Amino acid sequence: MPGGLGVFEGIMVSALAGKMSADKVLGCLLIYRLIYYVIPFIIALITYALYEFYRQRGKVKKVASLIARPSAVLMPAFTTCTIFAAGIVLLVSGATPPIASRLRSLLRVLPIEIVESSYILGSLLGVGLLIVAHGLWRRVDSAYFTTIILLVLGSVTSLAKGFDIEEALIILAILFLFIPTKPFFFRKAKFWKEGLSPHWIFLILSSLAGILWIIFFFYKHVE
Repeated sequence: MPGGLGVFEGIMVSALAGKMSADKVLGCLLIYRLIYYVIPFIIALITYALYEFYRQRGKVKKVASLIARPSAVLMPAFTTCTIFAAGIVLLVSGATPPIASRLRSLLRVLPIEIVESSYILGSLLGVGLLIVAHGLWRRVDSAYFTTIILLVLGSVTSLAKGFDIEEALIILAILFLFIPTKPFFFRKAKFWKEGLSPHWIFLILSSLAGILWIIFFFYKHVE
């Protein structure tokens, strides 16, 4: 690499100018570069990385153990913030108008009662994620399983209330990233019996106040 990159392409385009258009020549040259340079380079890079990983596996284990120590502290906090953010996403979605074209297409398939119920349910699920995040902060296992249920239902309501594919994909991505974190939530307890701390109550109320402002902002011209 780069094997005369640019010079070789310029000569070929110039030499074949009367026989082939420049875009066709560049397309062929791109495939040539991929086959003879890029793909072998990637294969060699992966092979060498695997070889070095095997040769230095003792050092790799030491580095992994060093990384695992702070992650045991940081991962629950990061996960809590992510789940709290997912709850905010559902609440903001419930507070803002849907895309009209998607809503019209959805109403051809689902009754309006289901669509409106999905709006209410999605908002309730958002509030539920704000509450259950407190249990994740305290590493309670029941909060872990409850979060999975809320995220699954949240992705379904995202589609049912306005065919919001982007929101559903965000919720599902958070779900798939959340599932492997089970070892961090090891406390055997029921998070709903432990109660919310004053700081967490203030955080939830502040978030709901922000959502209320968003509702008035988006619907300020609606009587």
